[in-house]
Amino acid sequence: ACRADGYVSDLDAGAGNFWSYVDARDVAELVAAGLAGTTGSDPAVGPGAHEAVNCVAVDNALGRPLLDLLREAYGDIPDDRSVAEGDDRSAYALAKAERLFGWTPSHSWREAADDGVPEPTLFE
Repeated sequence: ACRADGYVSDLDAGAGNFWSYVDARDVAELVAAGLAGTTGSDPAVGPGAHEAVNCVAVDNALGRPLLDLLREAYGDIPDDRSVAEGDDRSAYALAKAERLFGWTPSHSWREAADDGVPEPTLFE
């Protein structure tokens, strides 16, 4: 889980994906929006074409300011950036998914952290 104690306390554990995560419900919504965006009289993506978009949550999994995380993990960062000090956003841009498919993530670990999820049942 993205909020497991070992992950939250170990900065290196999530550095490879810049501490991003995504809720499965948001993945399903983007897939549905993407499929809908390839049909109709004015599709966002034409037949036989494809578009790559990021599918991550708006915030990072640690709930800490992104610039602080980047500095701790990688050292100095450029001054010409669009992330404000104190902003705990994801490092990934989501504007393309919104522009093409009208999709923005709607779930966060902040709301889901206390959700009870039953253990999966394995079939034999």
